[in-house]
Amino acid sequence: MPQWTVVITEPINEVGVKLLESRNIKVIQLPQGSKEDALATAIPSADGLITRGGIRVTREMMASSPRLKVIGVHGIGCDHVDLLAAHELGKVVLNTPDALTVTVAEMTVAMILSMTRRIASADRAVRNGDWGRKYSDLIGVELRGKPSDSSASAG
Repeated sequence: MPQWTVVITEPINEVGVKLLESRNIKVIQLPQGSKEDALATAIPSADGLITRGGIRVTREMMASSPRLKVIGVHGIGCDHVDLLAAHELGKVVLNTPDALTVTVAEMTVAMILSMTRRIASADRAVRNGDWGRKYSDLIGVELRGKPSDSSASAG
C-alpha cells in the first residue's frame, strides 16, 4: 500500500511518473487543462505536489493539506506558489533551475538562425502566395564571416 501520495498538476514526462510509482508512491495526475478548483479538491490527500506553473498554489490550498510536505516545481519559476505561506506552513518548495538550460540554449540558437535567415517572413510569404516579393528581402544573411563579438563591429 502506498505510503505517500503525490499530485501532479500538469503533464510531466512519463518516466518521472513511473519512477514515483516504482517507489510505491501513489500518483494522482490532474487532467490536462485543469484549474485551481481541481487542485483544491486533490491537494488535501497529498504528501507532495509537482507543478509546472499553470495552476496557482495558494495559502488556502496548502493550509487545507496538513499532510503536504513538499512542493516540487518542474522548472525554475516559483511565482505561482505562495512562497511566504509555504514557509510559514512548513512546506518545502523545490525547483529545478537547470532543467531547461539546454532547451533554452537550443531555442536561442534556433531563434538567432530564424531571424538572421528571415525564416518566419519567408514562410509567411510562401503561405500567403506572395510570389511578387523580392528574393533578397526573404533570404536574410549568412552568419559565416560575421564578427564574433560586438567590439569587432563597433566603429
